[in-house]
Amino acid sequence: MQALSRLFFLPTFHLMNKTLLTCWWMIVALVALASLGDSIVYSETISAEDQAFFETKIRPVLVEHCYECHSADSKEIGGKLLLDSREEMLKGGESGPSLIAGKPEESLIIQALRFEDVEMPPEKPLPEAVVNHFIEWVKRGAPDPRTKVLSEFEKKEFTPESLWSFASRINPSLPIVKNKAWVRDPLDSFVLAQIETTELLPTTDADARTLIRRLFYDLIGLPPTVQQVEAFVAEHRLNSVKATERLVDDLLSRPEFGERWARHWLDVARYGESNGDDGLGRNATFPHAWRYRDYVINAVNRDVPYDRFITEQIAGDLLPATSAEQRNRQLVATGFLAIGAK
Repeated sequence: MQALSRLFFLPTFHLMNKTLLTCWWMIVALVALASLGDSIVYSETISAEDQAFFETKIRPVLVEHCYECHSADSKEIGGKLLLDSREEMLKGGESGPSLIAGKPEESLIIQALRFEDVEMPPEKPLPEAVVNHFIEWVKRGAPDPRTKVLSEFEKKEFTPESLWSFASRINPSLPIVKNKAWVRDPLDSFVLAQIETTELLPTTDADARTLIRRLFYDLIGLPPTVQQVEAFVAEHRLNSVKATERLVDDLLSRPEFGERWARHWLDVARYGESNGDDGLGRNATFPHAWRYRDYVINAVNRDVPYDRFITEQIAGDLLPATSAEQRNRQLVATGFLAIGAK
């Protein structure tokens, strides 16, 4: 049964790496939303005169000369700067706020229109009268009827309680099922309960020949030989449960098991034996990358607990070791922090 319990480690190992990344990106999203919240301020009501000035003197220029590179609909946003809402102009891009209300001399958009340091639009300077309109607009406080259009993601209010990745673990009671004879494991109760809610029936068990091929491909990624199939069929005929347990034990003990399932983690770690082309034709190799690859394979084959597996890769050099072999293994594990393409 130890082999069967280890078999459940497979989907857990594969899903946990996704869970780790999901939790990480959820945290990033929450931090981003928290920092963004104070900057989303909708435009105050402006006078009819200021609105007319903006609509006739400012907006047409922005639409004609700026939106192609500096709007939410741009294929590529230049300098991470958006000019299609007042909030985005106040927020600015890589060079800082493009607009400081009431201070045209300190506003980057005025400096750009004057072709000071930055030249916008890049084709040719706008007429002096247009630049003066923008100066006047900024002096007035940059009154702007536009408001930022929030995405569906920004509209949604997130709380830790609303995200499954932050939910506390629970030990749910087993659901009640009709076909109790089908249940061999507590997990089966949850599977069967969902099947019965759709008024369907579970399929029949796979025959011995199908089962051995599934186990071989799932666990080691290789097909069984004809002799292995015939031997399993004969044993399965005598005692199907013991034959299956013996086969699973055998496959889990093979080095090919770790080689197959380590690939999933190596994909997450972006494992590569070079750093990728940097655009200048340079592609430096990592001649010792195989050491990290073998560490992951061996970790799977040694049935290393998932939390220990992660800890060694993040801080293996800081962990105590009882032998030189363990010390070396933990150092190699930190290759996770440097391996892969740029």
